[in-house]
Amino acid sequence: YEAARTALHKVQPSGVAVVGGLADSASYGVDVNSDTSLLKALTRGAVDAVGYHPWTYDVSDALTYPDTLQLRDWMDTNGYSGVPLDVNEFGACGTTSGSTNGQSCSPAQSSATWGSVVASYTKWSLCTPWLHVANVQPFYWGAVYNTAQDVWLPLVNANGTLTAYGSDYLGEAKSL
Repeated sequence: YEAARTALHKVQPSGVAVVGGLADSASYGVDVNSDTSLLKALTRGAVDAVGYHPWTYDVSDALTYPDTLQLRDWMDTNGYSGVPLDVNEFGACGTTSGSTNGQSCSPAQSSATWGSVVASYTKWSLCTPWLHVANVQPFYWGAVYNTAQDVWLPLVNANGTLTAYGSDYLGEAKSL
């Protein structure tokens, strides 16, 4: 990370290098404590932003809030105060095999439920200034444009049109 950040700043001084994709999967052995272990290894003051996946659907959507608060609190007390969070993935388990690349997963969540959960979290995180959330990207394991490739829970399909999950998320976000 530090070498990549240094190289980026040489060619683009205002560029932002994000520590990528710290996960909080809750039940897969990766949690906020794992994230803080990684951050402890980095030089304080040499992190532009922290990427975060509040990916707890398999345990409880409600954990996204306290887990985000726990990460922010740790960052604020360990030399990362004010370093922005870049929320860049929300997990979900689609209700059809087509929405999960033919794989089974549990618990399944409808597009309307997922859209509501993620839109509410987006509003909360972006409208709570002291969290320092700079960006929220709901989920992008989307289909690759102009191909037949399906991947987990796409927001857009291969021809670039919204799936039910993409439509329900954007609908919820617009209503907020």
